[in-house]
Order: sequence, then structure tokens, then C-alpha cells
Amino acid sequence: DGPEPDPRPMLVPLGIVANPLLVGIPVWFMLCVMPVLMLLLRRKLRSRKGLCIWCGFQIEQQSVCPECGTQANNQRNPAV
Repeated sequence: DGPEPDPRPMLVPLGIVANPLLVGIPVWFMLCVMPVLMLLLRRKLRSRKGLCIWCGFQIEQQSVCPECGTQANNQRNPAV
């Protein structure tokens, strides 16, 4: 018969665990989380300026954007 298997448990090298965490989490954040945050920020800024949140067209007091047909929010903040 061949050699007997080593009964000691094998430790996982630190690089196999740390590398995906150090590289994967920032990449995931940049590819998945940042675009969503940018979209939400852009919509909030457009809404405050009285623009359509979807296309950026000036909607003033209209209930529907004449450019893209999106329902208007009409919550303009005059202080900003």
C-alpha cells in the first residue's frame, strides 16, 4: 500500500483568504455600489433644481416631463 495520509489538519494559506477580500471587496464596491449611489445623488440634485430626475429637462411646475414623459416630483427646494 501507499503512504498513509497525514492526519494533521491543513491550514489555508493567508493569501488565499486575504487576496479576494483585499481585491474583491473594493472592486465589487466600485462596480456595484458606486453607480447606484451616483444615480441616487444625480436624481436628488436634479429634483432640487426643478429638473426631471430622469432626463434633466426643466419641468418647472408641470406634472409630467414634456421631454421623456416621467412623472414630475415637484418638490423643488428654492433655497438650493
